[in-house]
Amino acid sequence: MDPVTFLDMWTTGNANNNTHWGDPKYDELIHQATQIGNAKVRLDLLHRAEELFLSKAAYGAGLLGNTRLSHTTFGQVRY
Repeated sequence: MDPVTFLDMWTTGNANNNTHWGDPKYDELIHQATQIGNAKVRLDLLHRAEELFLSKAAYGAGLLGNTRLSHTTFGQVRY
């Protein structure tokens, strides 16, 4: 399966991005990857986008399953 299937959903304004998270750099990496024919370069761009996403949005995007979590101002997790 093409990684864009899952990575594209986190782009700003995507109808499947129910978190409303967005990052211009992430959007640009995904856009570039969809325009490149070279598989090695394309996968490198997608890998960079994935690393950016995981470093900035993993909690906010709800990647912890169906558990509802939110951060407090002190970095603690509330259930």
